[in-house]
Amino acid sequence: MNVSPTIVVLHEHAGVLELIEAVLHDRGARVLGTLDASEAAAILRRLKVDLLVISRAHEQVAGDLHTSQTDLAAFILNGEPMWLDEIADAVVAALPPRPERL
Repeated sequence: MNVSPTIVVLHEHAGVLELIEAVLHDRGARVLGTLDASEAAAILRRLKVDLLVISRAHEQVAGDLHTSQTDLAAFILNGEPMWLDEIADAVVAALPPRPERL
């Protein structure tokens, strides 16, 4: 059974967040996007997540978000302009290997 990865995206700009969510969803991921670090922390306390994607503006909270899931992989958007496909490719490449689940 092929299970889609679950990705949380934390970004401070709603429009950028929506675009990233859409391109990752098109790549087959389950995406939970938020503008709020507290909401991201709440999601991580409740759900097993494969990857956290955060903007440079939220980099300082990355350590705090790891307290819920110590093995959580993170991808930090560096603030440089990127095409959406470049972002999606980088995020997919950052996904940790995931064992197949029954």
